[in-house]
Amino acid sequence: MTDGLTLSDVRRWMNSIPGQLTSDWATMGRMRVLVIAAGALAWLGLVLLLQQTIETEVTRQNKARAEIARLTSLVSDTSWRNRVIETQDLRTRLESRFWPAPTPGLAEASFEAWLRESLQQHGVEVQQILMTRAALENVDSDGADLPIERMTAKVISTFRAAGAINVAADIAEKDKLVTIDRLIIRTGRNARMEMDVSAYLQK
Repeated sequence: MTDGLTLSDVRRWMNSIPGQLTSDWATMGRMRVLVIAAGALAWLGLVLLLQQTIETEVTRQNKARAEIARLTSLVSDTSWRNRVIETQDLRTRLESRFWPAPTPGLAEASFEAWLRESLQQHGVEVQQILMTRAALENVDSDGADLPIERMTAKVISTFRAAGAINVAADIAEKDKLVTIDRLIIRTGRNARMEMDVSAYLQK
């Protein structure tokens, strides 16, 4: 039978089976190795990602604990009450040094009268007093504007050394904030003194 399966064909087919199985096993072994390697890489990436996530979370929790500890210490610290009282007391004392008057016009008038009285009391003859007033830009610790004005008296008077010294002492010892901004003494036959004196008022 030329078209049929002969005994020799069967034998050759039987002899080829072990080789075919060996080839198939080798191919499957390489695929297995590739699959295992890919799985190992995926596992390693997952482990590294989890480790980074854990470290980030640990860092965040440590910062949160540190912030909680800081806030707890601030809450338990009651010394701020004393500082608030001291600050309010200081502010009250500073505000008490403003020139007292219900209106800016009355403040100027009383400031000028006080200067004239002090100068004349120490034998200094007042020739002229020119008053000016300017607002100052001030902000307190709360960020609110403080309406403070500066009154400046330009005083022109005769000059007596002892009288000038005593007037300066009166200004320095005044319970209100009064400053000598400028002092010019012209000696000679008609000695005279020019002095800029400032006080402050809160509207």
